[in-house]
Amino acid sequence: MEDYDWSSLRDQIRQIRENTVTARSHTTYQNSFRCFLAWALKNKAHFIAPQFAGCVGDVVVYSLQQLRARVQEV
Repeated sequence: MEDYDWSSLRDQIRQIRENTVTARSHTTYQNSFRCFLAWALKNKAHFIAPQFAGCVGDVVVYSLQQLRARVQEV
């Protein structure tokens, strides 16, 4: 282990940590994506894959808030 390049390993670890998304950021990204999907399902359904839209069901019966929750379930 004496010949191992420890500084290279530390550099790799630092790079990995810098690329890690925090739990808070992950939740924010998920929420934003759910909002976009809910909006797209209501307003631009042709953007959404038919398989996914079929799993969500009839969007007419949902408010946007309910639709966001439904998207999260799917």
